[in-house]
Amino acid sequence: MRVSAIGTILLDCVFLAILLAAPPPAAAQSGTIDLDNPNVNLGSRHLADAAGKTAVVTAGGTRFVILRWDFGALAGKKVVGSGLLELTTRALERTSDEIPDFGEIRAVEISGGDPRWDKKTIAFNSLCEGGPPDLVLNPQMIIDWPVSEGDDAKTCLTIPKPVLQRLIDGKTLGIAIRSLGAINAAFYREDGSGGIKRAPRILVNIRD
Repeated sequence: MRVSAIGTILLDCVFLAILLAAPPPAAAQSGTIDLDNPNVNLGSRHLADAAGKTAVVTAGGTRFVILRWDFGALAGKKVVGSGLLELTTRALERTSDEIPDFGEIRAVEISGGDPRWDKKTIAFNSLCEGGPPDLVLNPQMIIDWPVSEGDDAKTCLTIPKPVLQRLIDGKTLGIAIRSLGAINAAFYREDGSGGIKRAPRILVNIRD
């Protein structure tokens, strides 16, 4: 945990730790959905190589990474400044050419749909619960950012204060990650190799 004058908390996809007051672990999940296969669950998706099989979430083509946290322990708290969403790369496929706005990932808010989805059963259609996709996956971007290459590399996305506040207040249900251009990015999952240290996590400053 990092310490600051106002109290810094680190929200992992498995545990929530708050400075000076540690509540019970807060469950959260990461998953993959595919717009071209809207009824297929990808909860068992993994990357296999010489090192074995690694549980991953992937963004590429019509696949989105989806992330959610339980912010119940922070009800009524106020966010101070921007925060960071940290993803740990397992593998990355992209062109070697540096093309502007090509080969990045885009973060968007999950504004509706099933707030309690489970990665073992979730698919695109069940996330939307029959609603319009644009009301579930917000078309307005939070940020576009390149993926750090190499196994175990960290990609840090700046998340603005208003988005973080909506997450804590329950007005935004999570964050989705999609690819821009011909890129396939695989990130470690919270229940995979490395556990918390490699899981998607968010860093945010709060006050009462």
